[in-house]
Amino acid sequence: MAFEGNPGPDLPFVSALAIAQHLFVEQDTAVSGPNNVKLATAGAMVQGITITKTTAVSQNVTVRESGTSFLTVNGNSDNIAAGDRIKSTTAGIGIKTTTDTNEIGATALEAATSDGVKIMVRLAPLRTLAG
Repeated sequence: MAFEGNPGPDLPFVSALAIAQHLFVEQDTAVSGPNNVKLATAGAMVQGITITKTTAVSQNVTVRESGTSFLTVNGNSDNIAAGDRIKSTTAGIGIKTTTDTNEIGATALEAATSDGVKIMVRLAPLRTLAG
């Protein structure tokens, strides 16, 4: 088994669509019940990061809500350094943020200078830079 970081609580959820591994997800409020997730949208309040992937609607997906995990990020146009705050962009991909009102999904533990790479992050859902 590949190293997946510091195992936090890995919890079972149901996916709204096919979801790849190592992306931010948010709660899917369009479906009743607390255990439904979808790919996080730009600036969303992040539920966690997918540890497993799904290939269709309504499949089980494992989501890490705390601890460390790999995350797919875009670091080309705005390079990511260790310690940078990461928010969700379209399709659950992480990008650097410095805006104090953005929802923070994680803190980078590694640098990234290109798009579509996976880096180790520490999850920090439900936070903004302002507090």
